[in-house]
Amino acid sequence: MDYYIDTPEDLTNILGACIRKNTTRGSRFIIRRDLDCGKITNFAPLGNGSRYSFDGELDGADHVIKNLEICPRQTYDLGFFAKIGAGTVKNLRFEAACVRQDISGMRSGANTTRAGIIAAVCQGTILNCSAQGTMTVQEGTGACLAGGLCGSLSYAESEIRRSWADVSISFQAGGTENGKKKDDALCLAGGIAGSANGIIEACHSAGSVAGPPDASKSYAAGGICGKADSCAKITSCYNLGYLYSRAVEGDALGGIAGITEKEAVVSACFYLSWCLRPKSAGERVRAANQAGDKKRWEEFTDPEKKPGSVLSELGSGYACTPPGPDGYVYAPHLVSLEKTGDAGALSEACLKALCTPAALSFAESVYPHTTNPVKVDCALSDGALAQVLLTAVRPDQTQITVEPPISGSSFSYNLGNNEYINYDFLLTLKDKYGRMVTISDTDIETTI
Repeated sequence: MDYYIDTPEDLTNILGACIRKNTTRGSRFIIRRDLDCGKITNFAPLGNGSRYSFDGELDGADHVIKNLEICPRQTYDLGFFAKIGAGTVKNLRFEAACVRQDISGMRSGANTTRAGIIAAVCQGTILNCSAQGTMTVQEGTGACLAGGLCGSLSYAESEIRRSWADVSISFQAGGTENGKKKDDALCLAGGIAGSANGIIEACHSAGSVAGPPDASKSYAAGGICGKADSCAKITSCYNLGYLYSRAVEGDALGGIAGITEKEAVVSACFYLSWCLRPKSAGERVRAANQAGDKKRWEEFTDPEKKPGSVLSELGSGYACTPPGPDGYVYAPHLVSLEKTGDAGALSEACLKALCTPAALSFAESVYPHTTNPVKVDCALSDGALAQVLLTAVRPDQTQITVEPPISGSSFSYNLGNNEYINYDFLLTLKDKYGRMVTISDTDIETTI
């Protein structure tokens, strides 16, 4: 039976109602127009992770669900769907989505949080989908599985194909549950899935992942998945997003997967060589495994598909992004999404990825004189940078901005005699196409 979804309310009244009645198997749900869910409050995941799953087919028909905020109280399964069972979700876009967890007041014991924009748990198929937005998971007493598209890809037969995510994932301290202290449960976070025991093929991520503030919780993060379990098969995927370390022993970061079981298969996967980042100055990044290959930015944007470039090895699912209005070629895009105009959808994330490594190193020198003159040296790549603005923020939050001349691939600037020693620095980088991005010195102090 076919059902048609034409309004935001239909998502709950038609799709949600069928899930609650367990009548989705054999049914097809078709979205016929873009849906702005900005006026929907208290949207709860469709279904229930333990009882009611989605077992039909949802065809977004290349339409967009935008401004959806998923923030139910006292829930551990977070996403548009609580669980995709034997079902398929395809040709659907999520834009400006927000997932926030609120487990305050929960009376149960240790529970596992699973969170993803599309589904908390996927036992079926996600095909030709994308998600952009933010996700904030609240620390509890149990484990956390958080991914841009789904929290847990749980079966060997479950799959995510030809999809991408640009989702910023972070963890927020949540205190205690029922007076119980947080334990040392593992937090897994990935650009596509928190944990994967199935197939992820021809997918990419550009979202950033930051671990839980509680050092007692172990943390594993990967550009594609936090953990690749024994049945996982990850092929033709790449990551542009940053993975932030906490400098806590036992944490595991990987450009593709933070933890890779011995039987897992990872092939033709790539990540930016500088994607592993310290969270703040003085921290260190420990790469947990060598799943995937490090690549420089230009190897992602080679329009000629030269041997050794990302495009030459990703396969037929990807193509070179056509030059945009600015004449620049961005990262590879999925062929299946080309007709929807999503080829440049990652341009903002790509711009940050392009410009941030342009500052390869950053050094602040304080001369041993009572007047404390401060000299800043920064090495830049010889890319398309046209202008650099250096902003020095004093401890009292007053600031000065200067435009140091660029000499070759570096600049050096003496700020003069200053009464302050400890500055925070911001670099505003402008490329020859007029695009700008501002980054902090803590983003570039450690070269990976």
